Amino acid sequence: MADIFAAIDFLKEVAEPTLRRFLRTHRGASYAEMRFESMFSRTAAANDGEPRDSNESEAAAFGLTIHYSPAGGVSGHGQSGLEIGRLALTHNKLLAALNGGLNDALDRAKANAREKARVMKSLGANR
Repeated sequence: MADIFAAIDFLKEVAEPTLRRFLRTHRGASYAEMRFESMFSRTAAANDGEPRDSNESEAAAFGLTIHYSPAGGVSGHGQSGLEIGRLALTHNKLLAALNGGLNDALDRAKANAREKARVMKSLGANR
């Protein structure tokens, strides 16, 4: 990809199947969501009409949410966000970052469920 915005079209094709595959292959993961943002910024400055400075920048980031619902257990939610920058220009690196972020979000969802179960137990609450 030569343009950071091309990552949007790529993710439109591969994100949903990737999320579905993640849910199928990770026991207890019941919901997955991804939000992606790519940005381009251009600034310029002049002093008395004379060009002084200019700058262009690109950025890309995504946020992930996972719901974890183990059989007979307490559910939890986990989020992960990554600023991936120019990794968005390479399909393989973008997918690797997406999969790594999904695993991080699942780990957080599991920790959330464990802590929630611990608190409920300490308070004597029933599910």
